[in-house]
Amino acid sequence: MIVPTEEAVRRAANRDELSWVLRDSLQLVARQAELESYEIPRDFLVETEPFSVENGLLSEIRKDLPPRLKDRYGDRLEALCPRACCSPTAATPVS
Repeated sequence: MIVPTEEAVRRAANRDELSWVLRDSLQLVARQAELESYEIPRDFLVETEPFSVENGLLSEIRKDLPPRLKDRYGDRLEALCPRACCSPTAATPVS
């Protein structure tokens, strides 16, 4: 999940362009940090509305509320992950 700055959202012509700009930026930072390929997200969701108390994604003390985040983004995040890595039995050895 990436929540871009308001400036990044304004600069992009559309959501696809915003995703490409964010992907390029992520790759640049990953190269600079010398990250391994497995440390770099292959895909991500873009949320242009920041998490807030008002939209119910943060508590009154400004901490994430995992159950609400899961309710709002769970299906979309699971769709990004290949079935093999998300399956509860994916890591189960075959006997």
